[in-house]
Amino acid sequence: MEKTSDSQQKASYGIEDYLTDEIQELLSTLPREKNFEGSYLYQYQGFWYRSIYIAGMISAHKHFQARDSDTILITCLKSGTTWLKALAYAIVHRSRYAFEQSPLLTTNPHELVPSIDHPAYYLKINQSPTTSILELIFHIHHYHIQ
Repeated sequence: MEKTSDSQQKASYGIEDYLTDEIQELLSTLPREKNFEGSYLYQYQGFWYRSIYIAGMISAHKHFQARDSDTILITCLKSGTTWLKALAYAIVHRSRYAFEQSPLLTTNPHELVPSIDHPAYYLKINQSPTTSILELIFHIHHYHIQ
């Protein structure tokens, strides 16, 4: 298996767009170790994360405001997240769409149920004034490794 450098990983994920000066400064102060892929994991608040997850957590802490009508789906890695996102979306929107018109027939569940701990989520929500706050479903992975 070919090892990827930290810069290759950042380019492939589009991470450069999310690593603000504030995040880069924070990362420079955190303990770090290379993982089996050759990219870095950073120790943040007692757990080890990739830089994109730290950027996402900080974005979530700064911008996410839960509302009574929000639905939050929390899953463990490799536990059927895609299927669970599709199921949650179908349940919440069951009266909005006829079966033949369901967005699930043409759109990946990961696009319909955003992850609140990914920085791109906040860019998407802020650029979409038509998003109904009453119908938002959010996702977060429980990926803490200690």
